[in-house]
Amino acid sequence: MQQADLSKVSIDNQEISIPEAKLVYLEKENGNWKISKKPEASEKGPHRNGSFKDAFRNNVVFVYASKGSKNENEWYYNRAKFDAEKFYYRANGSVDIVKDTDFKASDFPDRNVIIYGNKSNNAAWRKVLNHAPVQVSNNQMQIGEKIIKGENLGAYFIYPRADSEIASVGVVTATGEEGMYAAYANDYLVNGTFFPDIMIFDNTMGKEGLKGVLGASFFGNDWSVKNGFLKWKKIGE
Repeated sequence: MQQADLSKVSIDNQEISIPEAKLVYLEKENGNWKISKKPEASEKGPHRNGSFKDAFRNNVVFVYASKGSKNENEWYYNRAKFDAEKFYYRANGSVDIVKDTDFKASDFPDRNVIIYGNKSNNAAWRKVLNHAPVQVSNNQMQIGEKIIKGENLGAYFIYPRADSEIASVGVVTATGEEGMYAAYANDYLVNGTFFPDIMIFDNTMGKEGLKGVLGASFFGNDWSVKNGFLKWKKIGE
């Protein structure tokens, strides 16, 4: 019986010579497989890969906005409590809820964080999302190089914590009060539901369902918009 050549492997009809090593990393580039170095911890992997619901693990902490209008502050605070109570009921888990001005990243090492609010009203945004490719403020949302205007937009997304190799930041955000109400449902805490790395919608979603979803995406392996896949449904180029 002829023995298999363990020094070679065939992937997609391409034969690759494997060096003598216990662990080998392969990468597909320009349609061809090649031997690669170990991926950086900052890239996607089993330790931190998305999608949005993955943000609700690693002893997650909720951080709510307090620097906005009275309506904004009350809404984001109550929304964080609503999610915490649903998490408690469905997952039998207790979640810490922290005011944005009291949040210090060093107090919660390697723990996932959920930001409730946007860059304009949540003081913790700049501490954990300053370099994220998605930036949301009052009346504006920027995804990569695309900018969308309006106060009726909402979004959910996940992004790595820069100060941790395993923790992530989840975001429940909106560009204004209409967008906040568009983001009212928290179906991401329901068993069996699935959300990509980022989902963008407007205030028609409550009545129109999927018709109100503007875009959905998985970030690239480097957590960028550029190297990911973003499908826009209604927004013109």
